[in-house]
Amino acid sequence: MTARRCSPFGLRFGLTVAALLTAACTTPPAGRATRAASASSERPVQVVSFELEDRSRPRSIPVRVAYPSGASGATGASASRPAAGWPIVLFSHGAYSSKDDYAPVTDSWAARGYVVVSVTHSDSVSLGAVRFQPTPGAWSGRLADLQFLLAHLDLIAREVPALRGRLDVQRVAIAGHSLGGMVAQAFGGMTGSDRETQRRYALHDPRIRAVVVLSGVGPLPPATAAGDFESLRTPLFVSVGTQDLAMPMMVAKSGLELRREPFDLAPAGHKYLLVLDGADHYLGGMVGRDDLPKSPQGALYVEAFDDLSGLFLDAWLKGDRRARAELDALKVPPEVKSVATLSRG
Repeated sequence: MTARRCSPFGLRFGLTVAALLTAACTTPPAGRATRAASASSERPVQVVSFELEDRSRPRSIPVRVAYPSGASGATGASASRPAAGWPIVLFSHGAYSSKDDYAPVTDSWAARGYVVVSVTHSDSVSLGAVRFQPTPGAWSGRLADLQFLLAHLDLIAREVPALRGRLDVQRVAIAGHSLGGMVAQAFGGMTGSDRETQRRYALHDPRIRAVVVLSGVGPLPPATAAGDFESLRTPLFVSVGTQDLAMPMMVAKSGLELRREPFDLAPAGHKYLLVLDGADHYLGGMVGRDDLPKSPQGALYVEAFDDLSGLFLDAWLKGDRRARAELDALKVPPEVKSVATLSRG
């Protein structure tokens, strides 16, 4: 079965009425899960990759599942399996990237005691998309991919025997980078409009307890406006670099200004902002792309993001009071203080 080709997101962002509303409001039926490959990670986690077939579109969705090693989870108390099972993090990659381009982040979360499910969307170059050459359907396809996973988390346990009876499907976080961050924002409560009909869509799921956005994006008229962030009330962690990527269509804003807007516009409450000094859109070439030079600071950026986003997940997915107290006290590990500033709103 051939996966539907969808458009990338870069210099332009388009939505169509029927495609977006169909993806946002329709729950696709379950499909057959087909194993494609398996691999192991350098971290104390297990990694398995396979495809899930959504027969309603049709589309074979490539997924990568990273989960704690061993019968009781990864080393350390923070990674031990709760009585209800391991919480789940669903991850949406940036434009043109893939499920495999974020291992430094996703495997770090898995090592803390999360089952991290990363998906390759149809706008990935690994599936034949061409960078900066848009084709229709990327946004609606991304929403449909995540909806399918949320509706059929049982397929993950079916494909990975080690996870049977070990998933807490009521405690889910949505995370993403760049365009994937916008996907995460949408499932965390951000609303939007179809540019042709102005019909509204809303995707929030009560099982989603936390949203992690790595270099996401603020309002992109006519798809989203500042007011659409008022409903983004799920606990939110936003990370941005001081040298983050700007957008030609938003010439009045720097990359830092544009990428921190989800934090600025979400309602006050349980939201946190990590600013990484000197970091670009790809954490110094460490995530999202394998064709960029690596910054000497790249490993430090990743460490800071992993430590503080992990603390956020512990606080809001596991209900860890110690983690919550450290987060609210804006404690930054001393080894990353030179590049990391944490604030809350």
